[in-house]
Amino acid sequence: MGLGHRRAAVIAGPEDNWTAVTIKEILVAGLKDHGLLPFPVISSSYQIDSGASAVRAILSAQEKPTVIFCGSDLIALGAMSTLKHAGIEVPEDISVIGIDDISFAFLARPPLTTIRVPREQLGAVAFEALDKMLKLKRRKGADHYVETELVVRESTGPAR
Repeated sequence: MGLGHRRAAVIAGPEDNWTAVTIKEILVAGLKDHGLLPFPVISSSYQIDSGASAVRAILSAQEKPTVIFCGSDLIALGAMSTLKHAGIEVPEDISVIGIDDISFAFLARPPLTTIRVPREQLGAVAFEALDKMLKLKRRKGADHYVETELVVRESTGPAR
């Protein structure tokens, strides 16, 4: 990848959440397309402490990743906190990326690089889809997508 990362880990959201599974599949496919075989790929809940426990599992592996992709900003914040407590510097030792761009992602130390999901647009698309389902008296949904944006902050940097 552009920053020279060679080993990537993924901390995804819960296995029983369709969106989390889709995000995990897209992250894994994207990493493979860039020549990285993500390992490990861990599922967790969307909570700070889940990111923390997943990082403990990642750090117990023989080879450490140079970047960790997280299925949400909350997972990423827990991951960064645990890395710091383990004496691992973000991004000097391991880069961390979240998803959502929650309102306080920029307040993290270091500020979190994240994939921004346009919440207003997401809400509008969801409302339109629900309205269409009700008007057509259909109970079957459809796939809808919104454009995301990578917001680069200080939690990512060149791999060592």
